[in-house]
Amino acid sequence: MRTSSRGYLESVEFARKNMAKKAAFGFNTGLDLVRNAGREEAGAITKRIFGKRLLGGEYTISAKRARELADLGGWKTRIGGQAGNMANDAAAIGVRCYVHSASKSEKIMRLFRDGAMVARKGRFVPAGKAGDSSVPPIHFVLEFPGDRIILSHDECAFSMKEDGEFYAAIKPLAKKIGCFAVGGFHLLQGRDVEGKVAGIAGRVLGLKGENPEMKIHLEWGDFQNVKAMEATLGLFAPVCDSVGFNEKELERVSAYLRLRGGKYGRAQKMLEIVQEVVVHTSEYSFALSEKNQKGKLENSLLFASLASAYKAVNGRAGNFAELEKMARNARPRTEGIREMKKFERIGFACNAAFAPSVACKPKITVGLGDCFAMAFALTH
Repeated sequence: MRTSSRGYLESVEFARKNMAKKAAFGFNTGLDLVRNAGREEAGAITKRIFGKRLLGGEYTISAKRARELADLGGWKTRIGGQAGNMANDAAAIGVRCYVHSASKSEKIMRLFRDGAMVARKGRFVPAGKAGDSSVPPIHFVLEFPGDRIILSHDECAFSMKEDGEFYAAIKPLAKKIGCFAVGGFHLLQGRDVEGKVAGIAGRVLGLKGENPEMKIHLEWGDFQNVKAMEATLGLFAPVCDSVGFNEKELERVSAYLRLRGGKYGRAQKMLEIVQEVVVHTSEYSFALSEKNQKGKLENSLLFASLASAYKAVNGRAGNFAELEKMARNARPRTEGIREMKKFERIGFACNAAFAPSVACKPKITVGLGDCFAMAFALTH
């Protein structure tokens, strides 16, 4: 396994050749209101809302609580949601992005980069020209060293509201789409979550039928509803080519499925449900696959680690030239190197690859997992 700047440089060249030129993203876009809060302030705010101090994770809040948080002031505005983050970061690299956005609020649309398109009147138009006066779904983000807390009031995601214009506009383009990267299921609420997930799975499979080569990647999330997690596991994950988790998400879904063993053993058992598993942490990432070869997986992991590190340091995603420049001096995290030695001693019954994270001093933490997921999913 490559752990020098040469490995990161080679991954950039790999990505230049293999990254999807066009990709689709769904299903959640929103507006992030971000506050650089210390742990004490973050704890005080969450205690006021929930009656206890929270250390990290994502939680849903009421409209009343959302108004109270907005009144605090001092928030910085960013694009939000898994689909919003992945699409914006892909556009920075040069990918033409077709975005499913249930909300087309001008406050969200104006934050998209050039190259991000949304559906209007049967065709895709630049996101910046598609905005309306509607109220956007909001995610309040409390950032502090080492973690963050997300407090979401997102009616579109709570109901998995769909953009009918998107499906009509994307179907004629399906044969040219290299990857459809999706997320947002973790915020789904309500009574008929199974029917909602099944409907979306059917529509995505319909697009896959138009283009069997289109890769479907699901980025998991911090599920708020057990029934939504059950439905996503049973109805949507099996139709995907790959599923991405952070370490907490893998731990939670493993506990629900009663999977035994350490994180690597549990991840391997997930291959009974999905074709490929990728796990990303702040220190390292790994991928297990029944189909893709180790070399491809490793290059995608290294490139994704580099892309997310660039965003962490600069507060935005980088293009190929910027990523190549960073790669020349990139070094792996010491903790990742130590974990890699453990990984190499395991006898996996599948294709397996590992990459230490790039050592850096992060400026931001929100959206780094989405950036990693995009860079991984679109490059193999």
